[in-house]
Amino acid sequence: MPTLRQFVARPALRWDPYSTGVEGVWLGSSSTPPGGGAHGMNGYHAAQAALREHG
Repeated sequence: MPTLRQFVARPALRWDPYSTGVEGVWLGSSSTPPGGGAHGMNGYHAAQAALREHG
């Protein structure tokens, strides 16, 4: 069971949790918000972050 800190700041505490710091690479796994069990929303939000940056 994740702690409140892990829920808010995973996988790392940063403004955009889907950004990896590598140009053109985003993280859309269950370690990103909204967490595991949200069936596809992690990838959706990662794709939205990519489109905001490069759209």
